[in-house]
Amino acid sequence: MIYFLLYFIITERDKKINPVEFALRVFNGVKVEKLLIKLNLKNMKYIGNIERDTKTNENFRKVLNTTERSQLVVMSLLPGEEIGMEIHPDTDQFIRIEEGEAKVILDGQETKIEDDFAVIIPAGTEHNVINIGDEELKLYTIYTPAHHPAGTIHKTKIEADASEAEHHH
Repeated sequence: MIYFLLYFIITERDKKINPVEFALRVFNGVKVEKLLIKLNLKNMKYIGNIERDTKTNENFRKVLNTTERSQLVVMSLLPGEEIGMEIHPDTDQFIRIEEGEAKVILDGQETKIEDDFAVIIPAGTEHNVINIGDEELKLYTIYTPAHHPAGTIHKTKIEADASEAEHHH
């Protein structure tokens, strides 16, 4: 009952909050992943305007939805910023650029991409996305299976790198 009241109070103050953000605020410091599973927030459905959600995102990385088999993430990269060269051994990834210009590198092959481009990155592919434009790069990505803890929000690349190092992603 107390959680419902807290959720009601917080959502009345901030109409944009979702249950995952609520759990992160209320249970700060608790193992959020286990909490989300208990609250059945790990298998939430997503219905939203993905273009708007992507273009208005101001965080380097923000997980919008996580299920046991997939994950939807929006990202915003500053000019010159990059995701960083990485390999996901067991995770396929789909990326769509909503705004901006980027260079995508897949197993050493570089390709310039821009608004409305999509990229599919099979598991095991070394890859990077670099913002080569003068404006923020706005994109969304779908991981299968999920790659980041449910509810993850990294405001900056520095924060994301620190979290990745700590959690060995």
